[in-house]
Amino acid sequence: MTELKYLNKRHEKILHEFQQQIDKILYFSTENDESHNSWDAFKDVEEEIIQYHNSFFDKIGDLSELNEWIYSYPNFMYFCMQGFLANSSKLINTRYEEELHKRASKTTQDLSNMVSDCIKKAKKEENDNISAKRKGIRDSK
Repeated sequence: MTELKYLNKRHEKILHEFQQQIDKILYFSTENDESHNSWDAFKDVEEEIIQYHNSFFDKIGDLSELNEWIYSYPNFMYFCMQGFLANSSKLINTRYEEELHKRASKTTQDLSNMVSDCIKKAKKEENDNISAKRKGIRDSK
């Protein structure tokens, strides 16, 4: 599987935890699929999402594109998960189906909150660096 591109170490950790949660939800939803075709199909789609996410990163030109990129993976994965769960309903024990949809939504919302915090921290660090450089320039005059 292709490795995701990250903004920083914190972003890397957040996305790895998100991937693990997604895998748990979807693995559980496919436990009745003896052929494992559903799981393999999901992993193929996830690979396509990762490749798109990575190629988008290489084309970032400004802050608005960075914000769009940083949410691209969780957004695509969320909609992929929802479609996968809806299509897999014949495989899922119906008493778990609603719970899985809720877990998918909560997992994605939690990730979005963590990513927002990560962006805020990165912007603050960037502003602090700019301020420090400006101060250095003023002090040298």
